[in-house]
Amino acid sequence: MRFYWREFVNEVDVLVFMVDSADRLRLPWARQELHRLLDRDPDLPVVVVANKQDLSEAMSLVELQQELGLQAVYRRREVFFLGTSIAPVGPRSEDRGTVHIWKLLLELLS
Repeated sequence: MRFYWREFVNEVDVLVFMVDSADRLRLPWARQELHRLLDRDPDLPVVVVANKQDLSEAMSLVELQQELGLQAVYRRREVFFLGTSIAPVGPRSEDRGTVHIWKLLLELLS
């Protein structure tokens, strides 16, 4: 399905890219795929959803920004980072889970 990503990038208003904050080994691949998509539309806003922020081995949002090579991209387009947890915990557990973030994005973008 990844092949089709590049075909649909020209049809969207925002790119939402989810990355596993704790998977350092696959981050170079994620960076490569992200930049391939970004190259298709230089003005497309980007929302990076940083999943698994609650794990001890997770990279911070600043680390992810650097590892994904997004420092220079900030000058050319809007880039937003949203940190999410792998599993909601606590009394307001619905607030930071991945499902909540997707619902929030759908509401904001519709």
